[in-house]
Amino acid sequence: MTQIVLPFITVPDPTKSAALFNAQLFFGLPDEDPEIPANQKIVSGIQENGDLVSIPQPVRTGAGGVPEYQGSAVRLDVSGDYSYKVLDKFGDQVYYVPNVTNPDITDNGTSFSGVIAEELITLTVGQTTVILTSLGANDSVVFLQSRLGDQGFLAKDIDYTVTNGTTIELTQSYNEGDVLVFRQNDPTGQLIPVNAVVVNLLVFDDITDAQNAATLGNIVLGNTFTLNGGSAIGDGLGGNRYTAITTAFSNDGVNYIDLNGTLQMQLESTYLRLKNYSETIATAVITAGTLNIDLDLGSSQEITMTESASTVTFVNFNPGAGFSSTVTLRTIQDGTGSWGISWPANIKWDGGVAPTLSSTPEAIDIFGFTTYNAGADWFGFTMGQDFS
Repeated sequence: MTQIVLPFITVPDPTKSAALFNAQLFFGLPDEDPEIPANQKIVSGIQENGDLVSIPQPVRTGAGGVPEYQGSAVRLDVSGDYSYKVLDKFGDQVYYVPNVTNPDITDNGTSFSGVIAEELITLTVGQTTVILTSLGANDSVVFLQSRLGDQGFLAKDIDYTVTNGTTIELTQSYNEGDVLVFRQNDPTGQLIPVNAVVVNLLVFDDITDAQNAATLGNIVLGNTFTLNGGSAIGDGLGGNRYTAITTAFSNDGVNYIDLNGTLQMQLESTYLRLKNYSETIATAVITAGTLNIDLDLGSSQEITMTESASTVTFVNFNPGAGFSSTVTLRTIQDGTGSWGISWPANIKWDGGVAPTLSSTPEAIDIFGFTTYNAGADWFGFTMGQDFS
């Protein structure tokens, strides 16, 4: 016989025979307040095909007390043990359970995220009490990384005991500088045959994080990884996928970036199918008579002409062979007008004739520029003039 388990949870009102409508559900680290964002664990909704979609907290309930996401009832999944709090629609606490033991409820492990959370804690002299800040003590696998280079697995109830959901007690002390590595014991992990070829996919916030990981030996030859940013997370330069290769090319900051003394990150080709998109408008500047167009700021730029420019320079375009770079420029005359741009010889125009800016005050001209040979030459296009 097979036990029937209801797929949806229902949150009842403890004061009456009714469900809690528009209740707020929070899920967090064991023995921590899940209402505090820093303590919250990832909550996922299980879709019909078994895939997981991340759901923001608090999770809200509908009229029947069933959790909802985007207007529909949803099955919930939290990896590992967790704390659980319920507030009613007025924000008053109704339930709180500090530690819920969570079995694997996903469908045959088909919803594995591909990312295993990890937390590293460096031990001090004589330290035996270890407090986690990101993972749960009951649902983590623990490894010792000795400063002497030795590694080993620590067995629960032999090498350490669990004091509460975020604290363990070591049965012996280790050397100062030794590191305990806690890895999420995700029961939905994908099982790989021993003879299968696996390529790790890693995600880093920015280039510096990837370089630090390579220095620590956490990136090896052949690893593929994605960056969420260029020099900083959220700077608009993220999303690129790289492969770790042996250092062989000049560090150009785009196609090849040095990781450490022996490895580089090589930009991989990507394919995007877009239905719609928008671009940030960057501001070009004139400095000492030179109109500077920095493609790191964006591919759509504008400048209000308050002086004339004697030349134009392009920087931070893709310098790799087989790549092109394109930027559009909107020039706007100020209230005086009659400012001009002297176009350099490496900008080629249709028919060999360079355009002259519209001189009317507040007149708008729009130009496009594309290079196919790493900035040696640019093809210029007059897209429209004298929009006044």
